[in-house]
This record gives sequence, structure tokens and C-alpha cells, in this order.
Amino acid sequence: MGGQLRPLKSKGWLILGGVLSVIWGCAPSALEMDYGRSVRNNIAQQVINPQAGLQPTPTTGLNPQAGENVLERYDKSFKEKEIAPTAIPSVTTTTK
Repeated sequence: MGGQLRPLKSKGWLILGGVLSVIWGCAPSALEMDYGRSVRNNIAQQVINPQAGLQPTPTTGLNPQAGENVLERYDKSFKEKEIAPTAIPSVTTTTK
């Protein structure tokens, strides 16, 4: 009878160890608990005036012509510039 209890105890410990390892693996790590905090912090630091949304007057931007010029220059910056072809000296060989 003593020999039959030993295998049951060792199986019980294995099952308990397996259950604990699954539970431990599902627990959030320190990285997961902090996830996204740096992004939110960086976004918050980019705000110049946090109370700007409470002001009754809207902000003014560029006038339409200046905005159009800025957008046009921006679009042109992505186009490839054409390079003029250069003359390649021809190499001639003479045979005797």
C-alpha cells in the first residue's frame, strides 16, 4: 500500500507544478504593465498648451496662397530631379 501512494504523490506534484507554471506564464510581466506608457508620455510632452481646447477663439493658420505654396514645394521635394546626360568619350582601337 505504501508503494501505491508514492506515484500518486509525484503525479500530484507534477500536475500542481504544471498548473502553477501555466498560471505564472499568464501573469503580466513588468514590461506588459508598463506597455504604452512611454508613448503616452511622449505625446503629452509634445503638447505646447494643454488648455488650448478651452479657448473660445480658434487658432489661425497660413493664408490660402502661402499654404498652397508650401504644399507645392513639399510635393516637388519627392520628385526625382532629371540629370542631364554626360558625354562618354568613345574609345577607338586601331588594328594593324
